[in-house]
Amino acid sequence: LNASSEEEYSRLCRPEDPGAWKSLMDFIQLAGARVRLEATAVRYPGVDIGSVSELAGSLGLPFRVR
Repeated sequence: LNASSEEEYSRLCRPEDPGAWKSLMDFIQLAGARVRLEATAVRYPGVDIGSVSELAGSLGLPFRVR
């Protein structure tokens, strides 16, 4: 995940695709129904690890900090 919101994701990851966050959320829903997923985030200045952990929990995913 690396971020807890679309805004944070865009600021930190700077994806070329403006729909990257939505695509990430869609992937999690589709893949999570078929395989075991684990959400991770890199400990990096500007990443709100607590909020990313909460998002992972709301998506039903275990969470690990890298």
